[in-house]
Amino acid sequence: MSRPKPSSGILAPSRWLLAGIVALAVAVSVVLLIWNAGRPPPIQPRVADKPVPEVPSAPTMDLENPPESYETFRNTVALGGDDRTREAAITWLDRVARESRVAPGEQESFLLTMLENGGNSSWSPGYRQHLFNSTFNALRRGGPNESLQRLLQKMAVGDSDRTLRLYALQHIGLERGSHRIKGELAEEIHHTLSNLAAEPDGEVAGLAVALLTAWNGNDASIPVDEKDLQVALDIAADPKRSPDNRVTAIHAAGPASLPLARRIAGDSSEPIFVRKAAVARIGFHGDATDFGLLEKLRGENSRLAQAAEPALRSVRDRLAHPSAPQLIPIR
Repeated sequence: MSRPKPSSGILAPSRWLLAGIVALAVAVSVVLLIWNAGRPPPIQPRVADKPVPEVPSAPTMDLENPPESYETFRNTVALGGDDRTREAAITWLDRVARESRVAPGEQESFLLTMLENGGNSSWSPGYRQHLFNSTFNALRRGGPNESLQRLLQKMAVGDSDRTLRLYALQHIGLERGSHRIKGELAEEIHHTLSNLAAEPDGEVAGLAVALLTAWNGNDASIPVDEKDLQVALDIAADPKRSPDNRVTAIHAAGPASLPLARRIAGDSSEPIFVRKAAVARIGFHGDATDFGLLEKLRGENSRLAQAAEPALRSVRDRLAHPSAPQLIPIR
């Protein structure tokens, strides 16, 4: 008995279905290719950058052993510093003042700004005095510096620390003595000194007077301005002035103070301190007519004898050897 043949009606549709699927897949692929052809290429995922090696930072200052350098000075100004950094800062300044000069530009500007701002508020008065005086010396190592001169003028008038006012005046004297203060600024500072000297209770009046009488130089051949000389004599004679200012004024007036010195030396109502200064002036400028007064003062008390005895020797030696220099205590 023969096996029946498969029905062709079932197989035919299967072939046509397979052919249709293949044709559809090809069509879709073609459409996708055409559509993607006009688009930009897809964004590729970014590959992470290689890490950049770190640049080593500047070494931190060794505060246990700070270098004697400008950097330590800046650190001390900014942060106040401790005993080690403060000492290193001043050592650097003092070395600059002795051996070289502050570098113009950034260093010079920083030092001037530090003075203008008054330093660090944590500094003790003693350290501030020391550092400021060292700064004055370092800045003066260079050429004429009008900014420094104006700061010295300002501090001499208005700083709250009397010692620093005196330091400022001393450096003004050094600047003037080196012929660095000139022109209009010289006139301004001279006027400032006159005002300081005129203050009845002025803390720095004595030194201001001394600078006035030496304004044109310490050469004896250069006469002292008459107005400045009179200021000195007025202060020396004024019993309301402090004894130390009167002493300075007696010496500042030089030979012109001799008549006044004779009167003060013999006046028992005057302070011993002032009388001793007057006796010393007699020793510098007196003559044989002063022997009697000096002998009397030598026997009055031991404190006056300390001034009268060398004054007597000075007058006698000068009369015997007119050209010999006289070295006796000024007080």
